[in-house]
Amino acid sequence: WREAANDFACYIVALEGTAVVGFAGCWISFEEAQVTNIALTAMQRGRGYGHLLMCALMRAAAERGVERMTLEVRPSNLPARRLYEWLGFVEIGIRKGYYQDNNEDAILMWNTKLRDTLSDERCARETDARD
Repeated sequence: WREAANDFACYIVALEGTAVVGFAGCWISFEEAQVTNIALTAMQRGRGYGHLLMCALMRAAAERGVERMTLEVRPSNLPARRLYEWLGFVEIGIRKGYYQDNNEDAILMWNTKLRDTLSDERCARETDARD
């Protein structure tokens, strides 16, 4: 598929055995990356897969020279917001009416110290995610 074949895109897939249980992706532009998606099956939420996927995505982006990463998250998605904050993302703004399904705003978050996050305990544990 098109996005996966793009040199400026990075996608990570989480597997449980041979079953895909989640994925995360980002677009890369010079030293910055924009997280485009992170999704898990309902049964895998709350089991640490989101943490593993984000750390794997951040590592893969950093290996391509990325120093900063941004994302949008729904204000109502408290587990994701907590994860992103734990991973060094800071709220910097709001995108009004961003989500088309319910016109919910998006919180804009940045991690401007990607390599610091990857070098400390927040992403130290090994991952089973594969790109």
